Amino acid sequence: MQQERFRVFISHKHADAALASVVGRQLERLSPHVESWVSGEDLVAGGDWNRAIKKALADSHMLVLLFTTPARNWDWCLYEAGLFTRFGEDDVSSVVCLYDPKGQPPRPLSNLQGVRADETTLAKFLGRLFKETWRVADDWKRGPLAPRLGPARIDKAAARIASEFDKAMGNNPTVGDLAYYPCHRVVLDFGPHNGRSWDRIPDNAVVVEGADATSAYTLSLFGVAEGSRERTWGDLVEAVGDGRAQWRADLDAAFALSLEEQLFPGTQEPFKAWDRREGGRREYRPMIYRVLRSGPRRTPVGLTIVLDPVPG
Repeated sequence: MQQERFRVFISHKHADAALASVVGRQLERLSPHVESWVSGEDLVAGGDWNRAIKKALADSHMLVLLFTTPARNWDWCLYEAGLFTRFGEDDVSSVVCLYDPKGQPPRPLSNLQGVRADETTLAKFLGRLFKETWRVADDWKRGPLAPRLGPARIDKAAARIASEFDKAMGNNPTVGDLAYYPCHRVVLDFGPHNGRSWDRIPDNAVVVEGADATSAYTLSLFGVAEGSRERTWGDLVEAVGDGRAQWRADLDAAFALSLEEQLFPGTQEPFKAWDRREGGRREYRPMIYRVLRSGPRRTPVGLTIVLDPVPG
């Protein structure tokens, strides 16, 4: 205990920077063995931010995600959480999501530890974290962080975090103020038409990468990451199995019907993508979300596919 610190990576949206700082300070005040790393705040100007974040994640024993409102785009924060759970079976780490007491944690993290940001639930969580640390962060093998921590100090820290979380909720937009962005979406660019038939989604459609397109977190479902290489829809289909599967046929049929401006049923059969909880696989159901068309012939130029995780 005298040699190693318990490192906590705090992932948050830029608008919630004040909340992240409060959470980090409160955790450190409860034990001298705790060291917090606030995503974004602890980056050195001019440094390699991507490398710094990955190193901080690799060095941490726990990731705390501050999920204040689903009205914002959470792709990057969920990508950090996804990276944190992927360091290998021999390096199992913990993700804790603090969320609105009146809401729900993000669906992609529903299988991980969720903590409502009210005083009672936070106090219970902090008590376990500092007195039964190995039960909350399962790769920590050095005993409790603060075995003699009194309930008064725990309650005070919980009240401070709950108060700041409530304040952050007031500063954030409600779901009605902004459109909700699905956590997993694949954005495709069809490129030149070249006499293409539109009875199916073309294999050579290019995957558009970026925070407002196909995020690195979504790409990780297919076992790939961001990079200079151009990826196609065919690459993603191949990564999750047989392109002749029923889900692919259903999705192609829905796409063809959408071009005819007809209603279409949702895809019934899911495909299996990477997920740690299921030993590396989890089922997702793809759905046509948006088709972009251009010119007098209303030629399709792009497509957005939403990946909905199947409960279970």
